Amino acid sequence: MLLGNKKNQKKDQNWCIILSPITSEIDKKQVAQSISQVFSLTAEESTDLVNSTPIILLDNLTREVAGQVKEYFRPCGAEMVLTNDTFLKRKCYRTVWPTPPNLSFLHDWKPKTPPQKPQEEQVLQPEEALNELRSLAEMSKQGKEAEQEPLAAVGQSAGRNGKETAEEEMLSRQIDRDEEELARELQKWKHESVLLRDQVNRLQSETTQLRKRLHLETSQVRSDREEIVRDQQGKLQETRALLINMEEKYEVLKEEYQQARAILESKVVSTEKEVNQKRDFWQGRIQELEQTLNSWKQERDQLEEMIRTKENELGSSHDALKKTKDMLKQAEHLTQDELAKWQNKTQDLAETTESLRKENHSLTEILQDKETQLRQLHEECNQLRRLLQDRMEQESKENQKSNSSVQQLKQENEELKVAFDQVRKVFEDSKQRNETMEMLLTQKVKDYEQSELNWRKALEEQEAKSRSLQQQFEVLYRQLDELKSQNQQYQDVQENAASRQKDLEKNQYRLLQELDSRTRLVQEWETRGKMWETKASELHAAYQKQQTILDETFKMLDVREKDLTEMRRKIQALQERLEGSTGLAQREFLVRHLTDKEKNLKQLVGRQEKIESEIRDREAEMRGILSEQEGVEKEIIECKQVLRRLPEHDKPLNPQLTPDKLKR
Repeated sequence: MLLGNKKNQKKDQNWCIILSPITSEIDKKQVAQSISQVFSLTAEESTDLVNSTPIILLDNLTREVAGQVKEYFRPCGAEMVLTNDTFLKRKCYRTVWPTPPNLSFLHDWKPKTPPQKPQEEQVLQPEEALNELRSLAEMSKQGKEAEQEPLAAVGQSAGRNGKETAEEEMLSRQIDRDEEELARELQKWKHESVLLRDQVNRLQSETTQLRKRLHLETSQVRSDREEIVRDQQGKLQETRALLINMEEKYEVLKEEYQQARAILESKVVSTEKEVNQKRDFWQGRIQELEQTLNSWKQERDQLEEMIRTKENELGSSHDALKKTKDMLKQAEHLTQDELAKWQNKTQDLAETTESLRKENHSLTEILQDKETQLRQLHEECNQLRRLLQDRMEQESKENQKSNSSVQQLKQENEELKVAFDQVRKVFEDSKQRNETMEMLLTQKVKDYEQSELNWRKALEEQEAKSRSLQQQFEVLYRQLDELKSQNQQYQDVQENAASRQKDLEKNQYRLLQELDSRTRLVQEWETRGKMWETKASELHAAYQKQQTILDETFKMLDVREKDLTEMRRKIQALQERLEGSTGLAQREFLVRHLTDKEKNLKQLVGRQEKIESEIRDREAEMRGILSEQEGVEKEIIECKQVLRRLPEHDKPLNPQLTPDKLKR
C-alpha cells in the first residue's frame, strides 16, 4: 500500500540531488563548509551555492551513489531531495561544474546503520507522511517518494536484523533520534505544503491568464503568419524568378566558361607545343652555340699556341737582337773609342798642322820680310854702288880736270889729297863699313839662305809630313767614311730590327688584342648563352608556373562548378522544402538560407569574373613572353648570320665587333 503510488524508476544515471532552501544560518554555514571541503570550493562559492536554492548539486548519478551523497550530507543539516523527475529539475537552479566533481570522498565514508524499529512503526510513519504529502504537487510527491524508499529499505533491513538483541538499546536510541528528526521533517513538509498550495493556486491563476494571452497571441500570430506567408509566397515567387534568371545566367556562364576553357586548353596545348618547339629550337641553338664556343676555344688554344710560338720566336729574335745589339754596341764602343782616338790624333794633327801652318805662315812672312829687307839692302848696295860709281866717275872727271890743271890740281891736289885722304878715310871707312855691311849682309844672306834652306827643308819635311798626314787623314777619312757607312748600315740594321721589333710588337699587340677580343667575344657569347639558358629556364619556369596556375584555375573552376551544382541542388532542395514547409520559422530560415546562398552565388560569380580577369592577364603575360621569345629568336638568328660572316681562323678578328654591335 505504501509503495503502490510510486513510479517505476529505472536504474539509469539520471538521478540528481537537489539542495533545498535552509532556514538556519548555522546549518547554512555547516553545509557550505562541508561542500567547500568535499568539492574543493572557496567559501564564497559554497555560500553562493547554498544561498541560491533550490539548486541541483549533482546530476546524472545512479540511485545508489545519489543516496550515498545524500546520506553523507545529512549530518550537517543539509536538506536534499533525491529525484529523477525532469519537470522538477527544470524548476531548479543548476550547478555548473567546470570539471566533473570528484566523488572519492564516498569511498572512505561508511554510512551509519539505522536503529531497528518495529515494522508497524516503520510502516505508520511513512503512511502519515504520505497522507499529508499526497495533497501536494507532483514535485513534492516525487521528492517524498524518493525519501521514503531508503526508509523502507532501512525498515526492512531493521526487520531482518531484529534477532540481534545486543544492539537493541543502541537501535532504540537511534530510533528515538530518527523519530525526532522525522517529526521535524513533517513540520517542515507541512509548512512547505502550505507554501506549495499557495504557489499552486497562484500558478493556476497565472496559467489561466497565460492561456488567455496565448489565445490572443496565437490568433494574432496566425494573422501575422498568414500575412508573412503571403509575403513569403511573393518573395518566393520573386526568388524563383531570380533563381530562374540565375540559372539562365549560370547556364550562359557555364557555356562561356566551357568555351573559355576549351580556348584556354587549345591555347595551352598550342603554347605547350610552341614552348616545346622553342625549347627544342633553343636547345639546338644552345648546342650550336656550344659547338661554336668549343670551336672558338680551339681557335683560342691555337691562337695561344701561335702566340706562344711567336713569343718564343720573338724571344729568340730578341736574344739574337740582344746579341747583335751587344755586338753592335761593342763595335760601336770600339769604333767610338777608335774614333775618339783618331779624333784626338786628328785634333793633334790638326793642331800641329795649324801650328805648322802658323809657323810656315810666320816663316813665310819672316822670309818675305827678310826678302824685302834683302831687296832693300840690295837696293841700298846698288844705290851705294851707283853712288860710288858716280863718285868714282866724278873723281875720275875731277882727276881728269886735275890732270889738266895740275897746279890747280896740285893745290887742289893737296887739298884734294887732304880731302882725298879725308874722303879716302871716309871711303875706307865707308868701304870698311860697306865691306863689313856686305860681309854682314852676305853672312845674313847666307844665314837667311841657310835658314831658308833649312826652312825649305823643314817646309818640305812639313809638307811631306803634311802629305803623310793628309794621306793619313785621307785614310782616316776613308775609315771614317767606312765607319760611317758601317754605322749607317748598323743604324739601318738597328732601324730594321727596331722596325721589325715594332712590327713584331704591333703584331703581338694585334694578336693579343685579337685574342682579348676573341676571349671577350667568347666570354660575352658564353654569358649570352648563359643568359639565354637562364632566360629559357625562366621561360620554362614561367610556363610551368603558368601551367600550375592554369591547373589551379581549372581546379578552382571545377570546384566552383561543383559548388554551383551543389548550390543548384541545394536551391532546388530549399525550393522543395519551402514548397513543402508550412512553419513560419522554417520559411524564415529558408529565406535566410536563400539569401545566404544568393550572396554565396554572387561571391562565386565575382570570383569567376576575377579568375577570368586573371586568365586574361595571364594570356597577356603569355603573349609578352611569346613576343620576348620571338625577339630572342631574331637576335639569335642575327648573331648566327653575323657569326657566319665572321672571318676565318687565320684572318685577324675585328676586336671592335661586340655582341652589342652585332645586335645593332
